[in-house]
Amino acid sequence: MLLTLLLACPTKPTTDGVEPKTTSETGSPTTDTSGSTETGTTETGSTTETGTPGPCALPSLQIGNGAEEHIPLSDDDTVVVVKGDQGGWHIDVSGLVGGTTGIISVLPTVTRISDGLQLAGDQPPTYLALVDTGACEGEFSGVRAFIDDPVLTGSYEEFICTLGGEALELRVEIEDLKAPGSIASGTVRVIAANDPESSCP
Repeated sequence: MLLTLLLACPTKPTTDGVEPKTTSETGSPTTDTSGSTETGTTETGSTTETGTPGPCALPSLQIGNGAEEHIPLSDDDTVVVVKGDQGGWHIDVSGLVGGTTGIISVLPTVTRISDGLQLAGDQPPTYLALVDTGACEGEFSGVRAFIDDPVLTGSYEEFICTLGGEALELRVEIEDLKAPGSIASGTVRVIAANDPESSCP
């Protein structure tokens, strides 16, 4: 009886469906590598292709007013039109920058809001290295927006004195020098104040 059962139900060979199934599911190393390429960073992790920026993907800028450190500015904050050691006039500009390398250019522009007169901006950009302040961020300070664009016939200091209390638009543009075309800009409305060291009344 036992012999009859064994003959009716022979043992399956070890190769019956087992090895082909294993090969089909796991594949060779070449197949595994190909699968990794299809589902890895190329399709799902790329900031450009997915449109979801990473923590350092996009340049950003917070405008400030500081000769030696970054002091953030908000609309209608007061900024001093500083009389320089060599007799010129400027507004100190600082910034908190994100999403760039450590080497950038900075170009400030100042416009009188009441009549649109550009006071500063016809100057070369300032090239500088950011002070690292943490992941993806750096600061700069002491960039000067020189108030010398208008062509005047009278005293420049008298003209500067008339700016006291005026609303100005301060615009700053930065560019990553190691990634040309990577640019951020911003504007803030400020109120000009005369330098206590000037002769303004």
